[in-house]
Amino acid sequence: LTASDQFQHAATIIGSRDNRLMYAHGDSVYVANSSAMALNQIYSIYRAGASLRDPQSGKLLGQQASYIGQAVVTRATVPARVKLIKTNREVMPGDRLLALPAKSAPDFKIQHADTTLSAQIISLFNALSQVGNYQVVVANAGQAQGLRAGHIVALQKRGAIKDGLQLPDERTGSAIIFRAFDELSYLLILDTDRPITVGDLVSAG
Repeated sequence: LTASDQFQHAATIIGSRDNRLMYAHGDSVYVANSSAMALNQIYSIYRAGASLRDPQSGKLLGQQASYIGQAVVTRATVPARVKLIKTNREVMPGDRLLALPAKSAPDFKIQHADTTLSAQIISLFNALSQVGNYQVVVANAGQAQGLRAGHIVALQKRGAIKDGLQLPDERTGSAIIFRAFDELSYLLILDTDRPITVGDLVSAG
C-alpha cells in the first residue's frame, strides 16, 4: 500500500529491447520517471490494485498495490535500466518501482488506542469477501485520526435492523495497527469470533 500520488509518480517499467510483454528474474528492462535513480540502488516492484476511498465522502485515501519483486539499477540514465533480481510473478510494463526504505528496528509500543475513533474496514488484503485471525485488513483512519503503529483497536459488526429497530453494534474482536498512513491504516486481526468483512466497524478500546 502506498499514497496514491507517490505511486502514480513513481518510476515505471516501460519495456525492454525485445518488446516482450512479460519479464522475469534476470531480465533487464527500461524505466521512465527515473531521474532520481542512482546506480546499484535497489527498488521494490509493485502493481497497482484497487483505489481505496472513504465510504462516506468518496475521497481517495490511497492506492492498494501488490508486491511483485525487486530490481537493481544498472544504468542511471533517462530512461534508466534495471535488472530484475527477485520476482514472485511476471513483471509487466506499467509496474511501479519504489525505493527500499532504510532498515530500522520497529519503533512502536503496543497500547490501546487512546483517541476517539469511528472508522470501518474498507479493504481485505488478499481476500475476496471475509478474513479471520492473523489476516490483514485496511481501515479508513490513520495518523490524522491519532492512530499509530502498535495501537490496539476493537472490531465490531454493525447492528442489524429488526422490526424497524436498530440493534446495538456487537464487538467481534480486536486488531493491532502495524502501519499507519495519513488517513488509512493496515491492521492485523488478533482475535475474532466471526469472519471480518468490508464495512465492519473499527473503534478505540
